[in-house]
Formats: sequence, structure tokens, C-alpha cells
Amino acid sequence: MMSSLTLPQPEAPTVSHSSSKSSLSEPPPLLERLVSHFLVAKRALASTGQVWRANEIVTTARASIEANAIFRAKNTFLRQSLHQQLDALRAVQYGIEQVGQDAQSDLKTTVAAVDAAHTRLQGTLASLRDTVVAPSLQPLETPPKTLHSFVDEAPISDLSNGIRRNIDNYKDASATLSDTLESFATSLDYIEGHLPSSSVVNGHSHLHEMDEDPDSLIPHLYRSLETHATEMAESLQSLVKHYDLCVTALKHTEGGGEAARQAAEAQNKTARTEAEDGKASPTVSVGSLHIDAPPSPMTDEERQEMVQVLDSDAAEVDDVVSEIGEHSAAMEQKLGQITHHVESLETEHASLRQGLKLMANICAETPGYVTASGEFLAQWEEEKSSIREKMDELDGLSEFYEGFLRAYDGLILEVARRKKVKEKMLRIAREAKSKIQKLYQDDVEEREAFRADHGEYLPSDIWPGLVATPSRLEIRAVDDDEGSIPELSKDTIELAIRRTRRSF
Repeated sequence: MMSSLTLPQPEAPTVSHSSSKSSLSEPPPLLERLVSHFLVAKRALASTGQVWRANEIVTTARASIEANAIFRAKNTFLRQSLHQQLDALRAVQYGIEQVGQDAQSDLKTTVAAVDAAHTRLQGTLASLRDTVVAPSLQPLETPPKTLHSFVDEAPISDLSNGIRRNIDNYKDASATLSDTLESFATSLDYIEGHLPSSSVVNGHSHLHEMDEDPDSLIPHLYRSLETHATEMAESLQSLVKHYDLCVTALKHTEGGGEAARQAAEAQNKTARTEAEDGKASPTVSVGSLHIDAPPSPMTDEERQEMVQVLDSDAAEVDDVVSEIGEHSAAMEQKLGQITHHVESLETEHASLRQGLKLMANICAETPGYVTASGEFLAQWEEEKSSIREKMDELDGLSEFYEGFLRAYDGLILEVARRKKVKEKMLRIAREAKSKIQKLYQDDVEEREAFRADHGEYLPSDIWPGLVATPSRLEIRAVDDDEGSIPELSKDTIELAIRRTRRSF
């Protein structure tokens, strides 16, 4: 920092003749040096604009800090609200997805049961196709038949086609739900993808380079700005004191005012020329040298001390001006950091408000998505109920045709049983007929023997039956059912027996 000289106050209003005479006999080299110091000091006072700018920067930074606090509070609240709403909507999305997944899982289980019922029925029908009806059971000249020849497959086809329609209806409803869910998920993904997170976290602010929390860094920057501004003001005060000292020295130097005026005019002319060439160069005014107030009395010793101070301070003027410029540049840079950060928060706030509008639109659409999910679930329950009814009918047909197959085997065994019973009856009848015939012959022979032994002694009218012939008995079938019981091959009967045993 430049030194300053305290000029003594005069003890009396009079000025000594020797002192005044000494101040008018200064050699030209000192005058030129003082004029040079004055011009440099005058130009240095142009730093006043930078000091004024520093005050503006501090004021602007103070307003930015207030805006920073407001925007951070608002953004934190909006971000938390949006995330909470997004989490709630994600839960709704998961619920809708779960409805679709549960229905899909339910469909797989149902289809597996339908496939099992269909496989069972097809196996039964295959057994019917493989079972040839014994030709002896059919009228003559009847083409060969299997048990499947007696099956009407129209109901089976109707049931299968109906199940396919139910599944197609489910797929259509599932596709509609998937489209709805995709639209819902797309909207949520869009909001989540465009939802700004903290600018410090994302590194959108210049402050991230400091690796500090903006809540603590912003006040630090502001305090740094105040420090810069204070130091600039102190440096400017030093320049002003140096300038005042230059003015005092010129006033105490013969021809100082005129020399300063001529030097100022020459420098201003150069400045105007440079301005015409596009170069900026400050002009110098010497108005302060023409103030009518007389200079304070000063001794030669005091004047020599003043010149030494001026020479010493003049060597530091450029450094002080440079320091003011560095302070100003640093303040501009720090203000830029603060301003950019606040602008980032403001941009983030605008994005959050836009996200809030989008969220409101999605919230308004959410009941429609939930309703679509409910409609899908209701339709699936209806289709599932219809599928299960048809599946029960398939199971019923399987049981019926399995019973048909068992009944046919039972029929074969029944025919064989009846055939066996009839043969036994015929055998017994033949044996009885033979015994009756023998009894009849024996009776005839006994009667002839009786008449031979006693007939001549007994009158004919003693008993009308004495000469009667024996009664004749006849055994015959009441119904002529010859051929009503077909002749079955041994293989047919044995196959029926094996199938019957497997069924138990």
C-alpha cells in the first residue's frame, strides 16, 4: 500500500518570504517528474468506475443470494412433491402390470387344464377309433365299423372353437391393456427423464468445481466479494490521497499548473487520436489545479519529504491500479458463478413447474388407466368362466365316451355270457328230452307187459285208461330267437376281458 504524507497546518496566516522564494526556484527536472506523477495519478482515478461497479456487484450478489434461498426452497419442495407423486403413480403402474401378469399366469394354468382335458378326450376317441365293432353284432352286409363311427364330433368341434374364441378374446383384451399400460409407462418415463435433479448433483452449476455445498459456498462467495470491494475502496482511497498530494506538490512548484495543463492537453490529443483508431485511452483534466484557494505554507524540509513520498508512491500506482483491476475481474468472475448458479436454479424451477403440469395431466388420466385395468380383469374372469364351463363339458364327453368304451366291452362279455347260458339251457334240454323219451319207452313196454299178464282177466270198462297210451311230453323253445345271440370270436372276448381288467 502506498504511503501517505500528512501536511502540516500553518501556525499563522503569513508566509515567510524566504519560503515563498524557495518554492519558486524549483529546477525543471523536478517539475517534469511532478507533472508525470500528476498525470499518472489522474489516470489512475479512472479506477473509480471499477469501485462503483464493485458496489453494484455486491448489491447484485446480495439479491442473488436471496433469490438462491427462495429458489432452492421452492425447488426442493417441488422436487419432493413430484417424486412422491411419481412413486405413487409407479405403484399404480405396478398394480396394473400385476393384474396383467396374474391374468397371464391364470391363463397358462387354465390352458394347461384345457390341454389336459383335450388330450384325455382325444385319447378316448383314439381308443374308440381303434376298437372295431364285432361284425357278428351288426346286420349282414353292414360295412365294418369302429366305436368312433357312433360318435358325433360336432359338439367337440364346437367346444374347441368356443375355447379358441375365449382365448382370442383374452388376447385382444390383453393387447388393449398392454397398449394402455405402455402409454402410462411412457408418460411416467417421460416425466422421470425430464425431471431435473439438483443442479449441484448434476454438475450443471459452475459451483460444482468447488466440491462444496452451494448452501455454504454462496455465502462464502458473497463474503469474498465484500472483501474484494473493501480492498478496492481502500486502494482507491490511496490513489485519491496520492492524487491530492500531486496537486499539492504542483501548487507549491512554480509553473506547476501550466506545465500540467500543457501535458494534459498533449495527452488528451493523443487519447482522441487513439479513440479515432478504435483504442480506448482516458483523458486528463487539470481543473483541480486552478482552485483559487492558496496552498498551505510549507518549509523546504516538508516539501522535500513530500517529494520523496510522491516519488515512492508513484512507483506503486500502476501496481495498485492493477490490483484494483484484478479485484474487479475476480468479483466479476465470482458474480458470474453466483448468477449462473441462480439462473440454473431458476431454469430448474421452470422445469419443475413444467413437470408439475405434466404430472397433473397424468394424474387426470390415471383413473382411466385404472378403469381399463378393471375392465380387462372383468372380461378375463368372464372368459375364464366360459373356458372352464367348456372344459367341464370336455371332461363330461371324455367320461361319456370312456363309459361307452367300457359299455362295449361289457356288451361283448354280456353276449358271451348269454351265449354260454343258452348253450347250457340247450344242453340241459337235450338231456331232459332224452330222459323223457326213455321214460316214455319204458312206460310203453311196462303197459304192454301188464296187459299181457292181466288183460284177459280185466274187463275193458273197468277203467277207461286201462288201454290208453302213455302221455307224451315235448321240450321246445318258446321264442324262436335262433341267431339273436351272435357268435363272437375267442379273441374278441379275450380283448374285452383285458380292457375291462385294465379299467379297474
